[in-house]
Amino acid sequence: MINCGMISILLGVIGLCLGSFLNVVIARYPVMLMRQWQAESHEWLQLPARSEQPPFNLVRPRSHCPQCQHRLLFWQNIPLVSYLILRGRCHFCRQRISIQYPIIEGLTALALLAVFFKFGWQAKTYALWLMTLGLITLSGIDWKSRLLPDAMTLGLLWIGLMVNIGGLFTPLDDAVLGAVTGYILLWTVAALFRLVRKKQGLGPGDFKMLAMFGAWAGVMQMLYILVIAVLLSLVINLLLLAFKKISYDQPVPFGPWLGIAGWMVLWVMH
Repeated sequence: MINCGMISILLGVIGLCLGSFLNVVIARYPVMLMRQWQAESHEWLQLPARSEQPPFNLVRPRSHCPQCQHRLLFWQNIPLVSYLILRGRCHFCRQRISIQYPIIEGLTALALLAVFFKFGWQAKTYALWLMTLGLITLSGIDWKSRLLPDAMTLGLLWIGLMVNIGGLFTPLDDAVLGAVTGYILLWTVAALFRLVRKKQGLGPGDFKMLAMFGAWAGVMQMLYILVIAVLLSLVINLLLLAFKKISYDQPVPFGPWLGIAGWMVLWVMH
C-alpha cells in the first residue's frame, strides 16, 4: 500500500507539472483569444484576406525564452528545478526569468496537496482540484492581462451547478440563487461606481467570477468570499501604492483576490 509520503511526493510532482502547463495557458491563452477576435472582426468587416500567421496555440511554438526567443532544451524546462539550476536567468541571453513561473508551479503543487490532505480520496477532492487549477489560471491571466475569459468563468460556473445537483458543496437551489445573486450584486456595484465616478471600476468578468463562486458555494459563502476579496484587494493595493509599485489611477485586477478568497472559503468551510 502506498504510504502518505509517497502520495505527497507523487502529488507534488504532478502539481509542479500541472503548474508548468498553467503557466503556458496564462501566457498564451489571452494572445490566442486576441488573434481569434481579430480574425472574426476581419471576417465580419469583409476586409481583404490577410497573410496566414504561423500556428500559435498551447502546443506550438515550442517553449522558448520570451527575450531572446531561443528554444528551451529539455533540462531547461523542468518545473521549478530548472529555475533553481539556472538561478532565475535564461541560459542563453542571461535575462531574468519571470518569478511568475516558479510561483505558479509551487502554488499549484501546494494547493493540490492541501486539498488532498484535508478531504482525502472523495468526490469533493476531485472537484476542488479542478476548481484550484481553474482559479490559478484565471487569477494569473487577470493579473497579467486584465482578462477573465468567459470560457473559464462560465465553464466553472456550469461545473459548480453540476456538482451541486447532489449537494456536494451546497443544495442546488442555493447554488442557483448564489450564481444569480453574485452576478447581480457586482453588476449593481459596478453600475453605481460608473454613475458616480464616470468610469468603469469592475468588468463583466468579475461579475461572472463571483457568480461562479455562488454556483459552487451558495449565497452566504459567496458573500464571505466577496468581503474577503475586497479586504485583500484593499490591503494589497494600499501596500503597492505605498511602495510606488502602482499609481493611483492605474487599473488593478480584482480576479486574483476573488480567486484567493474563493479557494480559502471552499477549502476551510467544507
